[in-house]
Amino acid sequence: MELSAEGKTPEYMALAGIKFKLSLPQLKDNPQLKEELLQGIKAGHMAPYYKEVCTDLGWNFDQKLFDDMAKENQ
Repeated sequence: MELSAEGKTPEYMALAGIKFKLSLPQLKDNPQLKEELLQGIKAGHMAPYYKEVCTDLGWNFDQKLFDDMAKENQ
């Protein structure tokens, strides 16, 4: 492990924090947070997490996006 990475929050943990913020009534429609979460999910090809986020936050589910990310994980 690099010393420069010590104390840095892993990307997937940061995404969980953003998801939590989007679950709060005052932030649920924040477009910047939505985009940040979606871009992180796409960058990590996190298909199962994408499905969970869509369910938990009431987002429209994009089957093609899900399939593309799932294919990257095979």
